[in-house]
Amino acid sequence: MRSEHTRNKRADSIIKFLEEILEHQPHGYAFLATRGNWDRLFYDSHDLRHARRIVLKHIDDDLYFCPTTFCRPQRKRDFALPSAFSHCDCDEGSLSGCEIWPSKIIFTSPNRSQALWKWDRQHPPLRIEDYNYSIVRQIKHDSKDKSGWEITKFLRVPGTFNHKYEPPELVEAVCTEETWITGIHDRPHLMKRVSLANAKTQINFDNLPNYREVLRKYRKPNLFPYLHPAPIGKRSDVIWKIMMTLAEQDATPRKIASVVLASGSFKSKSQEIGDPLRWLEGQIGRAIATAEKGSR
Repeated sequence: MRSEHTRNKRADSIIKFLEEILEHQPHGYAFLATRGNWDRLFYDSHDLRHARRIVLKHIDDDLYFCPTTFCRPQRKRDFALPSAFSHCDCDEGSLSGCEIWPSKIIFTSPNRSQALWKWDRQHPPLRIEDYNYSIVRQIKHDSKDKSGWEITKFLRVPGTFNHKYEPPELVEAVCTEETWITGIHDRPHLMKRVSLANAKTQINFDNLPNYREVLRKYRKPNLFPYLHPAPIGKRSDVIWKIMMTLAEQDATPRKIASVVLASGSFKSKSQEIGDPLRWLEGQIGRAIATAEKGSR
């Protein structure tokens, strides 16, 4: 009975947190997720009873939520609705480098965090991604991995446990009470994102070259070990290493894509991304732009 009572109290706390998010979002489809079950746990954002059933079923798993609501039961950028929140994965980046302090910080382990910025009104999805991108660039200015800003991004649910560690770490949230209530009136300084059109990275993923032939052509057998799955927390670094190594050899986007798609790190990470091929296009575009800038 005590265990059941504890589970119910935890579920109540989680639902209260989700309600505080969703009451400021447009009515649509909301998403929860567990590992390996990324896009099937959706519910009507006004139906918190349904959300509670999902939470109780998975309360002992690694549980995630997406602050964005969607006009269809598909967690894709094209179906994202306006949002009153920016959110990002800070990883080990320093929040002290961010010009606007978050409304809520979610500590996923002693050295890693995620964060939410509650704006004083809703903004279109692309503008929210502009804010997310600019915030991530400020937080991760010393990191090669500048990902974690997509509007489809999942965050860990406070009150659950992070099972990447032994023993599992409690996911806890710290709130800046004033801005969580009133919303933030300031906006981040916008940083220009790499244009996919300018970087020529609109990729046809049909009939890609054989990744082994690509690695042999560019004499990069040292990349073969990077095709094995990396630990969670290192996957983005491995994917970036593959892309940059080939981009610096002037490999075409399709050739870069063929190697990344063969990597265990991408196969694992793609399960967490709403539209993995579109995400990969953007990452390859950024790698090519970075390589070109470095060669000038």
